[in-house]
Amino acid sequence: MFYLQHQESAVRPILGQAFTWVNIPVKLIAKAKAGYKFKHWLYNSTQLTDSIQVVNSDSSMTYIAVFESAVLSENPIPNAAMLNACGYEFVSWPSTSAAGTSPNHLKFVYMEDSDPGLNSAIAGFTTGVYNLTSATRIKGLGTNGVSFINTGSGNTGYPGTKLGGVLLALNTENKSDIKVKWTGRTLAIGAREYGIRLQYRIGDIVNFIDLLNEMNQVVDYSRGAANDSTLFEVKLPNILNQPYIQLLWRYYHKAGTSGNRDELGLDNIFIETKRI
Repeated sequence: MFYLQHQESAVRPILGQAFTWVNIPVKLIAKAKAGYKFKHWLYNSTQLTDSIQVVNSDSSMTYIAVFESAVLSENPIPNAAMLNACGYEFVSWPSTSAAGTSPNHLKFVYMEDSDPGLNSAIAGFTTGVYNLTSATRIKGLGTNGVSFINTGSGNTGYPGTKLGGVLLALNTENKSDIKVKWTGRTLAIGAREYGIRLQYRIGDIVNFIDLLNEMNQVVDYSRGAANDSTLFEVKLPNILNQPYIQLLWRYYHKAGTSGNRDELGLDNIFIETKRI
């Protein structure tokens, strides 16, 4: 098996090497460097969009793997927080906050699926108010942060049963030992169980990946008793020394097919770092 992956910037093509074999299938796998995604192979001026190619030939040939940045636009939303000596913090959100607003460098998102799971894609940003008492909503809890609850119907600005959580963008260039601290909280227990899972991605168009702690475990808040809270602390991997990354606290469906859903809270997000 032969693996081909780029070594430098993926803005320009990376040339593959020519190999000769006789009737031996060779599998070429294009693996993108952190911060980039596979675009296509070039073979004899033909673009091949499958990242895995199986080749069987008795003559030499050249495949060119082309990659591109994982950031969709020059000005992705939300814009990235430049981490300085003070890091980043989200410690409160008033219920009186204007509809559709959000803390700096952070967005409240909803997903494309009802009762969204761990792989549901982001469909958009919520635009509702934060003092609602029924239907799908995000509640501003002041110094206790925010809470999320999906229901069978939606409010203006909150598409029904599709809330997705909190998205935070960071610039982590020239930083090391980046630690993320946050608190998960249970506000109300329902028949359908939900959780909050911390995930990340480089850029804004590739899939999210579960963030793992030092014991190689997912960073996940599961509901507890009413008013239960849990503090989490996890270090970001070294590959996240990047100009633009996104952290997603995903509010997602875990179990149960009928009845009301858990209301879960998110509070006290702190990003602490050192300069390299």
